[in-house]
Amino acid sequence: ARFEYVPDRIVREPGGDLDEPGTLSRVLVSAASGPEVMLLCVGGEGSMRMGANLVLNLAALGLRHMLLFAPSGEVCRSVWEVLPTVACVWQPRAFRRKRPHSLYNTQFSPIALAFFEARKLLLERLALLHPPNVL
Repeated sequence: ARFEYVPDRIVREPGGDLDEPGTLSRVLVSAASGPEVMLLCVGGEGSMRMGANLVLNLAALGLRHMLLFAPSGEVCRSVWEVLPTVACVWQPRAFRRKRPHSLYNTQFSPIALAFFEARKLLLERLALLHPPNVL
């Protein structure tokens, strides 16, 4: 028997800005399958092919319970052109924040550092405020 993990509620273009109150709760039901959700980070336009390929490969395996995290709404809108029911959230504030000058902050990609920090904060919100197991 093949297992399918599909979102609890499928809607078109489920997503929004995480800085707006209630966005995570509203979008999570379109991403989670029961108590589980996969969190996938998708970078800017240059990584869209790889991100879409990952989403399609996971879906082919029956894993459709995913929440994409992107740096901007434009990235999510690009995803929805091809995958209109994939849940996608963004938080541009996290990517605009200036970081202090340091060896760590200057040796690594600012987008990668922003993703690392923002993803940790999103995981914290998911763990404390919402019941799903995050994969």
